[in-house]
Amino acid sequence: MTLSPIDAAFEGFRIIRDKPGLILVWTGFALVCLGLMITVLLVGVLPRLAHLGPAPMVAEGGVRELADLTRRFGATAVLLVPIALVMSTMLTSAVFRVVLRPEERRGAHLRFGADELRLIAVNLIVMVCFSIIAAIYGVAIMQASHLVGAGGNLVTTLGLAGGAVLVVWAGIRLSLAPAMTFADRRIRLIGAWTFTHGHFWRLAGMWLMTLVFSFLIAVFSAAVALLVLKLFGGLDRIGQIEAGGLTPTAAVAALAFVAIQLSLQMLQLVLLAVTAYAPPAAAYRSLKAPGR
Repeated sequence: MTLSPIDAAFEGFRIIRDKPGLILVWTGFALVCLGLMITVLLVGVLPRLAHLGPAPMVAEGGVRELADLTRRFGATAVLLVPIALVMSTMLTSAVFRVVLRPEERRGAHLRFGADELRLIAVNLIVMVCFSIIAAIYGVAIMQASHLVGAGGNLVTTLGLAGGAVLVVWAGIRLSLAPAMTFADRRIRLIGAWTFTHGHFWRLAGMWLMTLVFSFLIAVFSAAVALLVLKLFGGLDRIGQIEAGGLTPTAAVAALAFVAIQLSLQMLQLVLLAVTAYAPPAAAYRSLKAPGR
């Protein structure tokens, strides 16, 4: 079949339009995961904070020093990584399931099993391979720049530009690997590379439109969050907290405001996930020929 970049890129919007209840369920799931991460962080950190005292601040910008954050959170922060990984993988596979296996509706398409483990594996393999190749390429560029001498800066610039082009090209050629891995129930890296042969420009167009749509969603979500911030007097409540004049009623209102803001952020996360992961699944569905 022929891939239509426009149709594939709009797949996420179709899910949002046709299944708003599913989007809300996934947002609730993301909130639960966020609550779990906050709980893990607080349980591990609160007993230590009393003995550490105020955190030093960097002179410019008031940003906490990385070394101090590591000292404060330590291994507790590491526990957040698998929770975030599981959450993002489950959301990804849920989107794939809606597009590629719509009959699997149980649990709002959310589950954690072999499909999700394969997605984690294929993403880790791609990340490691890209990291190794990038390191080798970077060393080669540095050596070439050193050998050229006076023209080293030009070699470095051309090398970086060429590397960026290669990354985009290879990334697009492998961009269907997660969806194929999910659909075929086995890791498909080499298969994805050969499968996308001859479809580069259509896939590039699909991803370009997907990036534009994701940007628009991010901007719209930020605008809505800012509007909510102003409507609920969020800035004033933050000022009350800093001034120490927060009454019990205002404290409840502040907590409600925080809950609304977190819900909006998780909704944005889900919308971005649907917008990003539905297109490659739709592209694979369109391109997959019978018996392939």
